[in-house]
Amino acid sequence: MMKYRRQVESALKKVEQNRGRYLVVCTGHQGEENSILDRIAKGGTSFRFREDDNLIFSSSVIPTEVNIEARKRLDAKLRKMGVKLQVDVHVHGHGSREDMRELIKLLKPEHVIPAHGSQEQEKPLIELSEEMNYIPGKTSHLMKNGEVLRV
Repeated sequence: MMKYRRQVESALKKVEQNRGRYLVVCTGHQGEENSILDRIAKGGTSFRFREDDNLIFSSSVIPTEVNIEARKRLDAKLRKMGVKLQVDVHVHGHGSREDMRELIKLLKPEHVIPAHGSQEQEKPLIELSEEMNYIPGKTSHLMKNGEVLRV
């Protein structure tokens, strides 16, 4: 998880050099100006979308005029580049325990770090990761808001 522009740029440079090893998760799903996704789409980072890259929008567009128009512009720019957009995959609510198990099996992450919720809401994913042989504090991490983890 990166917060500062230089950190993001450094990570995206590594991704561009070895694309098959990474899954980029970034901000900008509403077409927000200067978000990471916006900067990538405008060519403002060392990472470049290529024809036939897949981009999954795991959230719905928040139905305000500004967001709808911003996303239309972003989608058009990405399609023109040949990026395949996967939309309407968002479901309301959080994934089930079995969804999380399947996600971990598919991605095989080195570290499991729950995000977006209270620690009480994130704790079940840590417990699941233990069942899958991740080690709390070593390969699975329950973080506090704003806490930095160096791996």
